[in-house]
Amino acid sequence: EEDVIKHKPDPEIVEKSMFLLKAIKTETIIVGDNQRDIHAGQAAKITTALFFPKENERFYNFSDLKVYKPDHILRSFPELLSI
Repeated sequence: EEDVIKHKPDPEIVEKSMFLLKAIKTETIIVGDNQRDIHAGQAAKITTALFFPKENERFYNFSDLKVYKPDHILRSFPELLSI
C-alpha cells in the first residue's frame, strides 16, 4: 500500500493492482474479510467476495458485513473455484 495515496475503501489500490497485472475488470474478483475490501471492489466495479470462515466470527459480525452486499460469500477458499 506504499505505492498509493488513497487507501481502501478508495479503489486506487485495486485499480493500480489491476493495471500492473493487466487484469480485465470482468475477469477480476476481490476477496476480502471486511467492508473496506467490499467497498473498494464495488468502487472499482469488479466482482466482490466476502471471505467469512467460522474463525472470523471472533473479529466481525456476519450480519453487519453482509449488508454491504458482496457478490459472493465464501466460508472457505475452495469455494472460490465455483465462482
